[in-house]
Amino acid sequence: MLRRLAVVSEVKVAATTGAGLDHTGVARDVWKLSLLLSEYQHVYPDEPVPLAFVCVLDNHPSKTYSWDHLERVIDRVGKHPGVKLLSHSAGVRPALTVP
Repeated sequence: MLRRLAVVSEVKVAATTGAGLDHTGVARDVWKLSLLLSEYQHVYPDEPVPLAFVCVLDNHPSKTYSWDHLERVIDRVGKHPGVKLLSHSAGVRPALTVP
């Protein structure tokens, strides 16, 4: 199935968790995508690997995400060079009401 994929991604949104994002969880997703790309390269060495992204939206209303800490965790576990980390920090948004 992986051979048919062009893009593999994981999306993390800080505001969806009460305690904020866990660095270990984000690093684990980077590691999982790294394993997928490494396995793909092993099985299909002459084909380009799929694009791989871990997208992190730092929008928790009270807990700011530490990008430096995440980088240190990723440095310890390692990462496939094809896995890209996309991040954005957003200010607190007003609650939306659903009609």
